[in-house]
Amino acid sequence: MTAAAELDVYAENMFGFEQLHPRWIEACARYLRHIFGSSIEGKLFLDYAFGRGNWSLAALRAGAAGVVAIDAAAGNVRRFSDYCREHGIANIEILHGDILREPVRRSADILWVYGILPCIAAPDEFLARLSALRRDDDALALLYAYDRGSLRQVIVDAARQGVTYDSEHSFAADSYLFTPKARLRARDDLTAPLVTWFSAASLAGLAARQGMVPLRQCPDFRDWMTGRTSEEFAPHHLVCGFQGSGLDNVSEPERPQAGDFAVLGAMADTVMARANSEARRKLAVGLFNTHFSALSPGEAGDAVIEDFLFLMHAALRLEISPSTFDEQASFYVAAALAAARDAPRHLSAARLAASPLARHIEANTLRF
Repeated sequence: MTAAAELDVYAENMFGFEQLHPRWIEACARYLRHIFGSSIEGKLFLDYAFGRGNWSLAALRAGAAGVVAIDAAAGNVRRFSDYCREHGIANIEILHGDILREPVRRSADILWVYGILPCIAAPDEFLARLSALRRDDDALALLYAYDRGSLRQVIVDAARQGVTYDSEHSFAADSYLFTPKARLRARDDLTAPLVTWFSAASLAGLAARQGMVPLRQCPDFRDWMTGRTSEEFAPHHLVCGFQGSGLDNVSEPERPQAGDFAVLGAMADTVMARANSEARRKLAVGLFNTHFSALSPGEAGDAVIEDFLFLMHAALRLEISPSTFDEQASFYVAAALAAARDAPRHLSAARLAASPLARHIEANTLRF
């Protein structure tokens, strides 16, 4: 399958059933005003990889004079063009293009890169070409990237060892297997040709290598809307300029359960390595369902526990002994097996103090 065909498949799975509506657009417009303030007013806004087009519409609502909306997926271009024509929306120029394949002869004051960077195999080349689309050095850019070390990365990386979908038909056939919350993530994270994760520092370094100046970090759209910071997934939002001095340091997301995330990652890798291809596929679907159904707004604690219990069940089915796991994971697996018969868990005070998962195992009898 060609790269263009892969993008069309991804776009069809991701956006085929999405509907634009005023409440969504107004929320996005408020977010843009939060990020850029009055500096968006009267400016030309370039929305690269616009997807459904919500940010393009929001930019006009926020005060931009015009929008250049570019996407490499023909289906996205068709849907958004139809929408703008049906709703009489002017001042948005919609282009079918891929800056990694051919030049885009446009320039803008604000470069909005929201969602595509995790799917780019050559991010340095991509940002170099994107930077060339700025009107002048007074331009601004927003870079969005998935956060390395998050619980979301553990789940997505593990599931992608079991299944990825390379056609709309293949995902449609399996879509009935996912719970609603899991399906909304699977249509993105399991159909994307590539998923790349960044630390805040590596994203800032990537931007700096291409002449961008990191100016400030912004909250995630969902976190900003709800007022709650997610413990599970905290994607980076970096506003950059092209002149002057920038941030001395960037901050990484706080992860008090990072140790528990590492245990889950080690367990998932071992389980996937021991399973055959058909079992890996089923494990991927089951893990997605378990994880995303257990998430609650802002919190990861319940999901960590449910993910652990799911992986414990898989380890028992696959007859994986505790000693097969890495040193840290083996402590938790052995303690969980002890908890099943309410025997002493032998978890140290230091481990109990640092790990909510360890405290759950200590306080409860477990069933698999």
